[in-house]
Amino acid sequence: MKPDLIKGELVKWNDERGFGFIKPSSGGETVFLHISAVKTTGRRPSIGDTIFYRRTTGADGRVRAADAAIQGVVSRTANTRPRQTRRTTRSPDPLALIKIFVGLAIALSAGISSLTSSMGSRGVQTPPSAAIGTQPDTSTEAAQASCMIKGNISVSSGRRLYHVPGMQDYDITRINLSEGERWFCSEAEAQAAGWVRAPM
Repeated sequence: MKPDLIKGELVKWNDERGFGFIKPSSGGETVFLHISAVKTTGRRPSIGDTIFYRRTTGADGRVRAADAAIQGVVSRTANTRPRQTRRTTRSPDPLALIKIFVGLAIALSAGISSLTSSMGSRGVQTPPSAAIGTQPDTSTEAAQASCMIKGNISVSSGRRLYHVPGMQDYDITRINLSEGERWFCSEAEAQAAGWVRAPM
């Protein structure tokens, strides 16, 4: 302990109100002790404890204990140098990682879906209107990337006509799968299914 500290015994203590009195070992009047003056950690003071303290005078003129420490209990100010805290890398919470990955997957899926719908099938922008005499588009076109031939049913004649890329009405011809229209991967496949090549 510091040489300027006074030694005494705690002879009275009211734990509910947080104060008591110390009887100095050298004799004399008891000294008031408030819990806020106790600089030790681990436990609260109790009657019979040996207390080391400094004498000070409060605003009310009463002598009181300051910088008090309980003998045998670690002091908050025992280490003058601040403790160096080591940085430790915490393992990430597995549940939090799963939530992040699921969120990213949903966002990515939504982004791809939005991009695909804005570009239309096979990266070509969908024309705004259908040609006169062709079936209007009332369902999603679902062609595979390699199947580029459009099997269309003429509104006016009911004939089953197929359109190949490069034909005059190819880009504006819409395929309605729910009406029996379809995509073909080759002209031979379209002809075998009973469709005929649309006039140029």
